[in-house]
Amino acid sequence: MDQKKESNNDIDKVIDIDNDKNPQEAQKNDNNKNEIEIQISNSNQQGQIGKGGQARIPGAKTLQKNVNSAMKKYDPYQIPADQHIAELHQKSLRVGPPVLTSTEFCPCCARKVDREPLGINCSLHKFAYLGAGTPLFFMFIKFVILFMVILLIVTGIYNAISSAVLGDYCESDQVKEDLTEEEIQNFCEKNWITLFSLGNKADENNLMNISAILNLVACLIIMGLLQLFRYKQRQWQKELDEIDIAPDDYSVMVKNINFDFKLEQGQKYQTVLEEFLENNLFLDKDGKPQSSEVTNVNLCFKMDEFMKLRQNRKKIKQDLSLLIEKEKETGKWDSKKSKEEHEAKLKDIRTQMKEIQQKFHSSEDQEFIRKHFTGFAFVSFHTEQEKDRCLEEQKGIQYFGLTIKNKNARKFKGKNLIIKPAAKPRDVYWQNFHLSKKSILIRNTLGMLSIFPLLAICFVISYYIMKQQKDLEEDNSDGGGPIQTLLALNYDIENPATRAIARQELIEYKKNKLINKTPQDGQLNDIENKVSEKNSNTSQSNLLNKEKINKVVPF
Repeated sequence: MDQKKESNNDIDKVIDIDNDKNPQEAQKNDNNKNEIEIQISNSNQQGQIGKGGQARIPGAKTLQKNVNSAMKKYDPYQIPADQHIAELHQKSLRVGPPVLTSTEFCPCCARKVDREPLGINCSLHKFAYLGAGTPLFFMFIKFVILFMVILLIVTGIYNAISSAVLGDYCESDQVKEDLTEEEIQNFCEKNWITLFSLGNKADENNLMNISAILNLVACLIIMGLLQLFRYKQRQWQKELDEIDIAPDDYSVMVKNINFDFKLEQGQKYQTVLEEFLENNLFLDKDGKPQSSEVTNVNLCFKMDEFMKLRQNRKKIKQDLSLLIEKEKETGKWDSKKSKEEHEAKLKDIRTQMKEIQQKFHSSEDQEFIRKHFTGFAFVSFHTEQEKDRCLEEQKGIQYFGLTIKNKNARKFKGKNLIIKPAAKPRDVYWQNFHLSKKSILIRNTLGMLSIFPLLAICFVISYYIMKQQKDLEEDNSDGGGPIQTLLALNYDIENPATRAIARQELIEYKKNKLINKTPQDGQLNDIENKVSEKNSNTSQSNLLNKEKINKVVPF
């Protein structure tokens, strides 16, 4: 931790605002910054290793030089993109910790190109460079697999085998035809699913009792393993947190910083704030201010103007791309003047963006700094213990997450500073930093109020659906449900067709008999009686079906 100040200063020089990335990708600069900081810090601590022919780990200055030289080679506006740089970027994004002895960096993201390959059976501690979340997630997956194996061994195998071999409660579908409606409701049809289920041995009390005992034993084992899992997670989190050095380990977030005051000649807002924090942040046993070692203060600025220029640049690029596509299709430009105008606008926007970058980094224009400052700053200490002490001393009385009273609050230029733990750079929503408390309160209130109309609309829709369903159930209770309605319609359609087919068959039969051999009167009468009886039954069935249809679906 002795090299934190040098590391932070180096990172501020290395990481620049990316002109050619969208806002989501721009936030990744903080992740890259974090990774470079770890690499430089490790290199400072281990830069003297290399005796006995071992590979020498480069120091911070060497790394800084290589990063700067690599980033100078990168042109974000090059069309088409450099294939070699794209391949380097692909290699730098491979899963694996960076090789400390490597000195090659990706020019566009400043990540190390050489990565240590990880095997499928490697220790989960190897993933600590990604943060504690990734190893803990894989640990959770392993415990879930263990839970499933235990359930399978303790109770799953026995239940499946006993149900399939000893159970005979479920029967084939053929038996269902001889059962009454009440028996059908409790009928268990035998198939490949119910064969291994508990339902197949529902009538075997002994087997069911054994299954209940085994299920209880499995639950007790799982409960014990869950306690072990929680203990292991907490233990691993501490170990991984020590391995993974991140800015939030030694930094705090300071809010409500006031820059509305006049500076003396040669002073800077950031310098004044740093001096105040170093001399007034800690208190000794007598309650007097005690000096502290603040290694770095990173101010947060409003980026509205910069983001607006970026959006305009994106729009102009899209228009220019359309012109290029038309040129490919037609073989000529629609308007050469239009292309020149687009290129001139792009050049002007890039110039403005670079000017804003230079103003932020140089800090020479203090009025520009004051105008764009959000009131937030991230303060880094020399050690993690100093960060913990700062948070402990600044801890006030809280109620529902809000600080009601803090007698130890430091007052800077007439306003009390609010000090809270710093989140990881990837967990910070940077675009909301410029919003005031009043604006955030109004947005939260409007968001909550907008929920009530949505809930009311959902309630009305749910009530209408339930009412319609209830009315339908009442109608079905009188005239049968949807299934009976469909059957009635089916019978009404099929029966006329059946009568027509039977009548046609009878006519053909009579013709054949008259041609070949005159049938006896008794045989002919029997055929006519059967047909007339079938027609009468069909007519009665149609009348019943029509009555059902009229009850269920009135026309």
